[in-house]
Amino acid sequence: FRAQLLTIHDAEPLGLEPQFSIVIGTGGELTIASDAHPPLTLNKGQAALIPHAAGSTRVSGKGTAIRCLPPSSTGPGAGAW
Repeated sequence: FRAQLLTIHDAEPLGLEPQFSIVIGTGGELTIASDAHPPLTLNKGQAALIPHAAGSTRVSGKGTAIRCLPPSSTGPGAGAW
């Protein structure tokens, strides 16, 4: 799998492209929103599964999270299991 560190500040929401992922709150309080689902508050230690069907997703608030994604199908080492 791949992992991304998300650091969000109050100013501007972070847009995430449609993709299956699991987001784990590591600090602060974040809100995950999409056009397909109602907003969800994510605090430290909480996790949210974001299905591809959620479409474009926005993360706002003030805090940090780790976004876990499936392996890349096009990047270096793609397909090397």
